[in-house]
Amino acid sequence: MNSETIKWSELDAEAKDRLVATKIMGWTGGECDGEIGEQPISPDGWYCQRCGYDGSWGDDFIHEERPPRYTQSMDRAWEVIRMLYGRLLFSKRREFYRILQRLVTDTTNLEPGTLVDWPDVLWLLTPEMICQAALRTIGSNELS
Repeated sequence: MNSETIKWSELDAEAKDRLVATKIMGWTGGECDGEIGEQPISPDGWYCQRCGYDGSWGDDFIHEERPPRYTQSMDRAWEVIRMLYGRLLFSKRREFYRILQRLVTDTTNLEPGTLVDWPDVLWLLTPEMICQAALRTIGSNELS
């Protein structure tokens, strides 16, 4: 990735997931080998049972694998936390917690300079906050 600043708020969910998957989780993507299933919502379409890719029955089933939905699923976001826990020194884990605390506080109406206390942070935490904090912690300098 180049050194341009990426505005997190301007990325769609899949782009955010791809960034987390590649920068933190070591995901490389490539051609997906998932099973194709009938699209329950649209009889004209199919979906990949592994990555969730949607296609039409006239399309080729070969598709690029979508990244796991780290920013959209708390289960997946906890995989990010487990990866960081095993990979980061204690001081970097503390930095991760401080960044999380700031991200959560930014969503509240607290007075400036006030932080949401632990464990109250956990009640307001989202998968997207976990992923954004993780990227900032590992030094993803192009993220703003």
